[in-house]
Amino acid sequence: MLEWASQGGQFLVLRAGSSGRYEEIGRGRYNHARAVWMALMVAFENEHRCEDPDDAAIEGRWDEVQERQERAG
Repeated sequence: MLEWASQGGQFLVLRAGSSGRYEEIGRGRYNHARAVWMALMVAFENEHRCEDPDDAAIEGRWDEVQERQERAG
């Protein structure tokens, strides 16, 4: 599970570890942290081959939802 956090103008991408603690996997201004988060989400989707547009919408990937809808006709 990924989570966002912010502190003093910095955005952090956190991942829950198996021990119940969080691990920082990205930090920076919004655009950089968002790019890290998006890369992780795309990698996750590629790994799990999630085809449900609702899942993409829940994760905030509206551009992918629109592309899928256009391909579907």
